[in-house]
Amino acid sequence: MMVMVVRDQSSQPQDITAGVPQGSIIGPTIFISFISDLLSTIRQSHECTTVGSWADVSLNGTSENQQQEAETDQDQDLDQRDVPERGSCPNGWFYFNYFSSCYRFVPDTQTWIEAELSCQQLATGGHLASIHWKEQNHFIELLLKAEQSNNHVWIGLSDRHKEGTFLWTDGSLSDFTNWHLGEPDNYKGRENCVVINSEKWNDVPCTGKSPFICSYKPHDW
Repeated sequence: MMVMVVRDQSSQPQDITAGVPQGSIIGPTIFISFISDLLSTIRQSHECTTVGSWADVSLNGTSENQQQEAETDQDQDLDQRDVPERGSCPNGWFYFNYFSSCYRFVPDTQTWIEAELSCQQLATGGHLASIHWKEQNHFIELLLKAEQSNNHVWIGLSDRHKEGTFLWTDGSLSDFTNWHLGEPDNYKGRENCVVINSEKWNDVPCTGKSPFICSYKPHDW
């Protein structure tokens, strides 16, 4: 169905019943003729513009489809801003600008302490990653997805030195957590090291082997 938008060139409203005797009853034939004449008059005295097929239109003149497309574009822009970038980090590392740190996913499976030592060897000032904000936690999850990792991954948190007191290997404060429901539970008294999976954390035995994620600050390189 085509919609015709009529732009009135005059400022005065037109009497569509002009020429019809007051109080008269308009029969079907006369009514059709009257409508035909009315449309002819409108075409001659107005500017008509065909605007395409029918669509719901908001008061600001934007169609519902256009609004949805704009929202989709905005979502895509947000997604693009969330994608990890290499920034000033070396090849194989990704930059998190809010914390000015570089991150690297290592797919080799190692014990927690082996993974920490590997991070120290990969970069000066390197450690298993520490996490201090929700956005940082989300960034690491995006990085793991980019690396197509669906496994539990070591991060630098543990309570190896004192049960229940979790510390980061880089010495930073333990000021943010994102545990799975019911964790940490120190199952059978032997879970002291922490992994991340789907943005949630879990304590597991430190002797298990998992891939890991390292981090360091670029000025320490």
